[in-house]
Amino acid sequence: MKKNYNYQKGQKLIVNEKAKFHQIDIERISHISCDGYISTIYILGEKENIPTSHLLKYFETELSDMGFFRTNRNTLINLNHVDSYQSNGKPVIKMSNNQKFIISRRRLAEFLKLI
Repeated sequence: MKKNYNYQKGQKLIVNEKAKFHQIDIERISHISCDGYISTIYILGEKENIPTSHLLKYFETELSDMGFFRTNRNTLINLNHVDSYQSNGKPVIKMSNNQKFIISRRRLAEFLKLI
């Protein structure tokens, strides 16, 4: 199931937020979730997450060619960090950091093509 997304190495995502910006290694991003108008970037190995006012659609556009997949209305995952997939009832993805995400019915077929 594990695909290799080596082209993520060395790539950076630059996120501007008010008076400061963050330079984030794309390969270290686990997932990005959105709650209202605030998106939060979750980075592997970091205790603090990065909140930003960019919508999830912005990140989906920027990172779609980098191995990211939108699982549902408010989550974008890095396919490089998918640990397992199970479909007992609701389809669920388990990430390498033990986070679990439900895949929407509309996106399930596309996800299954990717793996």
